[in-house]
Order: sequence, then C-alpha cells, then structure tokens
Amino acid sequence: MKNKPSHGWNVKRLMILLPVLNEAEGLDAVLGSIPHASLQEAGWESEIIIVDGKSTDNSRQIGTDAGCTVLVQPTTGKGEAVRLGFDYAIQHNFDGLVMFDADQTYKPKDMLKMLEKLEAGSVVVGNRLNQTLDADAMSPTNWIGNHLLTWSAVILHGLEIHDVCSGYWLFDRKAMWEVMLAILLPTIAPGLALLRILDASADTFRKALLCFPLGLLALYGISGFLFVLQAWSVTNLTLVLILVNGVSIAFMFRKIHVERATYTQWQKMEAAIHGLVLGESEPEIEEEVAAQQWFQNNRNPLLQIAAGSFCLLTLIPIFMFDRPFGVDWIGFSTLAANVAQNGTFEVQSPNAGLWTYPPALPTTLAWITTISGASLEQAILILGHFSLFALMLGIWGSMDRLGAGASSVLAMGASFALFAKVFDSGYPTVASQLGLVVGLLIVLRPIQQSLRYHIMAFVFLSFCAVLIHPTGAIYLAILLIASLLTHERLSEERKAQQ
Repeated sequence: MKNKPSHGWNVKRLMILLPVLNEAEGLDAVLGSIPHASLQEAGWESEIIIVDGKSTDNSRQIGTDAGCTVLVQPTTGKGEAVRLGFDYAIQHNFDGLVMFDADQTYKPKDMLKMLEKLEAGSVVVGNRLNQTLDADAMSPTNWIGNHLLTWSAVILHGLEIHDVCSGYWLFDRKAMWEVMLAILLPTIAPGLALLRILDASADTFRKALLCFPLGLLALYGISGFLFVLQAWSVTNLTLVLILVNGVSIAFMFRKIHVERATYTQWQKMEAAIHGLVLGESEPEIEEEVAAQQWFQNNRNPLLQIAAGSFCLLTLIPIFMFDRPFGVDWIGFSTLAANVAQNGTFEVQSPNAGLWTYPPALPTTLAWITTISGASLEQAILILGHFSLFALMLGIWGSMDRLGAGASSVLAMGASFALFAKVFDSGYPTVASQLGLVVGLLIVLRPIQQSLRYHIMAFVFLSFCAVLIHPTGAIYLAILLIASLLTHERLSEERKAQQ
C-alpha cells in the first residue's frame, strides 16, 4: 500500500513496519487507522510493510487485500521480524521507518507527533508509561523490568527516554546503517580466524561473542599500521582489508587432515573439542576439553540474557543522538578530516602544525566516513559506542572460557567508569582496552599452553592496542606482569613441595 503526497517537492519515503503474528482480529482496524492523508500533507510517501511470523490465521490475506507488502519470516520471533523489516528498508532506500505492534496497543495517529520530533534526533520512542494502562496490558514483572532497563539507560547514557521496551519506534535513516556495516563487515572474518587460533575450544556462542571484538581490534591496528608506514589511503586500506578477509575466510575453511603426522596445539584442541582423535591422547588437552564442555553445558540462561541486555544498552545512544557528548571527539575528528583529505595529521591555521597522536582511531574514522558518506560526528558516535559494545562482548567471551563470562559483564556494569569515559567521548581510551580481551585469552591459561602461535597473535594484537591509545597497552602490560609474577610464585611453591 503506497500513498504519495499531492505535491512533488521535498518528498520523503516512510516505511510503516508491522510485525504480525495471528493478529487477524485487530489488523483491519490498525490498517484503517493509519493517517495516510495527514502523512501526505506532511510530505511523506508512506508504504506499509507487514512481516508475518508464520501466522495460522488469515493475517497475511488481510494485509494482501489491503494492498500492503507482506513478507513472511523464514523463522519465528519478533527480533527476526524486525531484522527482516530493517533489511527491506535499507534495500529500498526509505528515508524513515516507523514500527509498532499490530495488536492495537499503540495509536497509529501518534506517528505524526513522532515525525515532528524526528528533527531533534535520529530516533523517537513511544511512551506507554505516561498514561493509565489496561489491567492486562502489562504484567507486574514486565512493568518492573521495563522500569529497571529504562532507568539503566537513563543513568548510563543520560538519555531522555521513558519506555525503552516500547514497541513504537521511529527511525531516521540518514547514514547510520552504512556506518554500522562499514564497521561490521571487515571485522567478522578476521575475528573468527584469530579466534580459531586463540581459543580453539570455543563453541558457536563464544565465537559469536568474540569475533567482532578481535576483528575490530585488528581493523584499528591495520589502519594505524598503514599510517605509520606512510601508506595510508582509503583505497590502500580497502584493498588490504579485502585481502585480509580473503585470507581469513580461506583459513576458516581449512580443514584438519587426520592423516598428517604433526599438528599444532590449536589443531589438536580443535579436533578434540569436535571428537576427532589425532594420534596419541594428551592429558592436558583432554582436561581442557572436559572443562570447556562442562562450562559450555552449564551456562546460566538468565545470566546470559541479563548480560546481553546490558551490552545492548551501550548502543542506545547511537539511535538517540546525532553527535557525541564532551569535547574530546572534536580533536580526533579534526585529525580524521585531515587524514581523509591529505593523508597526514598536519592541521591548518589557527591550529597549524603536526599533531602527535596514536593513528588507529582517526584513520579508521576517516575510512568509515569516506566509505559510508556519513558525517564525522555521526560516524564517531557509532564507532565509539560500537567499541564499547565490542569491549563488553570481548570480556564476556574471554571470561566465558573460565565459566564467568556473564557475571564478569554484569560486574563491569556495576562500575560506571567506562560509561562515564564514553559519555565524555573518550573513545580511543575505551577502544584501546580491547587489548584486554586478548590478554584474558592468552595470559589466563596454563603457561605451558601459551605456545608460539599464541605469542605471535598476542604481540600483533598488543601492537594494535598501542596504535589506538597508550592506556590499553598499559593495562595489558600490567595484566601480563601480574600473570608472570603469579606463575613464578606458583612455580616456586611447586618446587618447594617437591
């Protein structure tokens, strides 16, 4: 169903997304109450997209009869419906997207008020909690959980938001999704390739947690290293990332050949975790496999959900604001603009001179803005909060190897230092702490298991952290020293016992 404005200038395309599952009873009423005429007067060309979660009633037929575009989910779940709807919006270049449930919980006419507020930010969220709700509209448990999550978002990010669990959202497209893709796409394959070496015992869940943090750290390092070599340009970095991703994908599909005579330690671990036998058994590997399988089979689902919710809270400012808080971002954004233009940190008058600054974040930012077409302030907001998100995921995944992943994330959340640093746009400091993820994977393991390939990966990724900011390198060095001292003390105690 498409509705076009009567005038032909300054037309914007609005996608109205309705996730549907057995809503035949009220769907006609919802579709009939959408204010198409008022949207036309406001200059919006609207189109209704229904994403159906395999309804068993005639919801799909009602949508088709009303002239709506109906998409059927390959799987069930509202999250999958939202993802499918967003993919459709990106592919068809809508300027805005409004989403609400098709169960008559929300008033479609309220989207006009939300569109008026869209000028102040990239996202507008409906609020159900500023009115009297029907007795069966929200259970006491949901009411309490909603308030807790909303207050957490307010405290952590200073957001003016009143109902973070609302199903009524309005998004301005801008270049936000392009920036996210520019960050995510080059990082997943290198992250998985590094993880295959660093933690061969990782299952699918842990791989999902760790691939992005490790890949993002590598992206920062590669960009910074090209700048150090005076070889940085958007074209050069793009070509190197394509090469790195190609090599990573080839490495991931490389299978372990049972008939070989020698194997690396990570190959033995990977084979053992999948039940393959490569020659004689090794007690250390068997013990490690048994421990990892026990940890993986005994994860607390509630803790995992709580940790995941907390990690997702770090991304909320991306949808609420169009630029960072604080003043730190102005400095490295200026450097990013100069790098994009002339490939150096030399700035013009009145700040003439050559700045000395770790190159990884400004050069990565310059590449992202050029690739995506986004503004510097929007790109740095997204990159900064993605870095914090990656750090939380990385701590979760690396500590999951010790059976303490989710609880470690929640413990981090109890301290607001990281969030305060992000709130003041201290993004390089936060991003550099991705090195701690590597440290936890390498340092917190028996010393005899930290072999040559671990050390090589540790050195490379530590160098990547140095190129982002010295803070991460300092933390990593302290962790390494503490680990060495601990191993030395334990070794002395064993000798004394013998």
